Amino acid sequence: MERYERIFNWVGWFGFILLVPVGFYIFDFAPAVDFMRSRLGLLANSSFLTLFAFILLLLRIIFGGGYIIMPLITCFITAFFLMFAVVEVSFMDWFRRFARDNIFFLRNLHLNFIVACGVLLTGVILSYFKKLDGRLQLVLLVLLPVLFLSICAFFHLFYFPNPIRLSVDEGLKGFLWLLILYVSEQEQDSRSGGSS
Repeated sequence: MERYERIFNWVGWFGFILLVPVGFYIFDFAPAVDFMRSRLGLLANSSFLTLFAFILLLLRIIFGGGYIIMPLITCFITAFFLMFAVVEVSFMDWFRRFARDNIFFLRNLHLNFIVACGVLLTGVILSYFKKLDGRLQLVLLVLLPVLFLSICAFFHLFYFPNPIRLSVDEGLKGFLWLLILYVSEQEQDSRSGGSS
């Protein structure tokens, strides 16, 4: 494995770890959420973290190492749809509405998050196998998660009481506001440094 592949593997793991704070938001773990908001401000926005995590995971798929790429692509696509059934983003609004109205097993948003993380982790692990049947990959990364979510939805298992609403658009707006604030502070500093 090349050195740059190892670096991008670590980038992917960092992206996966960024989903942990998103889980704190989804499960409404108040101490962690309050801590992140007070220490990190707008960078702790769960929607921004989700989008950033998926960008890092995509970079890992494209440039990272492993023996087979099919599990990485499959897990990314499956987790993408599961995760963006939870997190609001304008370009996936059509899917979110369709899933809410027509796909019964995607209505448990908390469980979608857990299964998406499990699919991502499984896909990364499977990519290190030297040889793995494509049908087995599809069973493990698509069929099994859908079957699990369907059984849980049918029998009303693993439902969590708190409603969640995560919006990537709000996270991006907050990030842009933070960037504008930083640039304006830098301009003020340069003006005050030039006048003295």
